[in-house]
This record gives sequence, structure tokens and C-alpha cells, in this order.
Amino acid sequence: MRISVKQDSSTRSVHRVTLTLMTLGCCTWPGFLLIIAFMSYEVERKYRVEDPRAVEERIRALGGTLAETVDQSDTYLSHPARDFAVTNEALRVRVENDRAWITYKGPRLASAVKTREEIEVELAQGASALDPMITIWLRLGFQEVAVVRKQRRVYPLDWNGRKMICAIDQVEDLGGFIEVETIAETKDDLDQARHAVVDLATELGLKSYIRRSYLRMVLALKNRPSVDRMNR
Repeated sequence: MRISVKQDSSTRSVHRVTLTLMTLGCCTWPGFLLIIAFMSYEVERKYRVEDPRAVEERIRALGGTLAETVDQSDTYLSHPARDFAVTNEALRVRVENDRAWITYKGPRLASAVKTREEIEVELAQGASALDPMITIWLRLGFQEVAVVRKQRRVYPLDWNGRKMICAIDQVEDLGGFIEVETIAETKDDLDQARHAVVDLATELGLKSYIRRSYLRMVLALKNRPSVDRMNR
């Protein structure tokens, strides 16, 4: 196993840990090679957007540039012996074009701004490894909760010296939203990160703050109250 830690200049995170795992004893895992993992605190606020083009114009006026447009499919899984609706954790598998990630989200920290630990691992073989990986979890007793599909337009920008991301989403069955996000490297950075998110949202004229996750909204549409408390 070779582990290297380096500063990450991408829009996804400030820290990246790269792991290369070639063999485990006499066994190889060619389909499940995990190559990228990073841990940080995701700080974000979500707003409903009625006119996405108007919001994009305001973002560009602040110096934001469209980095990419991607189609995302998020599959959420429940634990066989741990109630994520109670612990407010989440296990998500994301497919983005031909790439795939496994993401663990910890419980929300007490704050008006959505803040939680996020640990994310990328599958080396991308989306082709996803189905067998999910099948392993299902065999172990995990269950598929729901799938959230959306198109995302990503605008990174610098705001008062901090790297921010504005992600404009068109979510299947739910409509238009924007997530204003930044990454806190440590707990000591959380307060500044929260203030940055609120200040940028105010500058963009965003008012319809949404506390519920896309998953929770999709579950509500499907009238599944037993799991509707997940990911508040």
C-alpha cells in the first residue's frame, strides 16, 4: 500500500489522500481499487431557484465561471444494524458521467448552516465498478433507499479570499435549486466557512432556504414517512 498526501487544487476538496492497493495477500481487487479519498467538513446551504439563468448571471458578475455541466445519479443505502434516520448519517454512491464515488456523511453539527463531516472515496474503475460494489453491500444486508438524479452546473469562484462553489441543480421530480458550498479544512475553520456561505448567498439574492436534503424530498414525494427523517 502506498499512501501519499498532497494539497488538492480541484474544486472538490482541499485535501486528497491517494491510495494504491495492488494486492491483499494472494487476492486482487481489480474491480474495486479505491484510489482517491479525502476527509473534510462540507459547509453548505441549499436554496430553491425559480430563475436559474438570473442567478447564473449574478454568479458570473462576481467572477464565477462555469466549470462543468454534469449528470449525477446518487444512490443512498441504509445500514442493516444502524438507523441512519436516527443517527442522521448517510451512505451515498454517486455516479457522475463515467466516474463513481462512495461518500459517507456524518451527523449534522449544530449550526444554521448545514455542516457535516464528509469522507469520500473514488472508485478507480469508475461507473463500471458500481453495480458489483452495491451488490456486495446488498448481500451484507444494506438496502437501497432511493436514487436521486439531477443535472448540475458547477460555478467555482473566489469570495473574499475563500474558494466557493455554486452548484445549480435541476433535480428530477423536484425542480431547480442552488447549493452554495465551501470546504472547511478543520473544525477551527468552520465558523469562517459558515459566514462565507451565508454572505455569498445574501449577495446572490437567495432567500428560499431549504433545510431538507434532496433525498428527504424525494422520499416525501414517494410517501415514505418511515424514512422521511433521513438526512435532515
